[in-house]
Amino acid sequence: MGSGYRGRSWADARTFALDRARYRCECCGSRRRLTVHHRDGRGTDGPRGYDPGNLTVLCHDCHNREHGRVRPRRD
Repeated sequence: MGSGYRGRSWADARTFALDRARYRCECCGSRRRLTVHHRDGRGTDGPRGYDPGNLTVLCHDCHNREHGRVRPRRD
C-alpha cells in the first residue's frame, strides 16, 4: 500500500473527483490537462487530502491561476 499521491487512496479520490466533474474543469469547462486541486491547501495531509469535499477538478491554466501562477500567452 502506497502513501501520498502514489497510493491507492489518492488514486480512488482523484478518480471520484474526475468522474463527479465529468472530466471537465469545474472553472472553465475545458477537458484538457486536468488536475485535481485541494480547495483547502492545508488539507493535503491526512484524511482531508482524500475528502471529496476538499477536491475540485481544474485544467492546468485554471489551476495555475488558482495558485497565482499566470503563464504568458503564446501568440
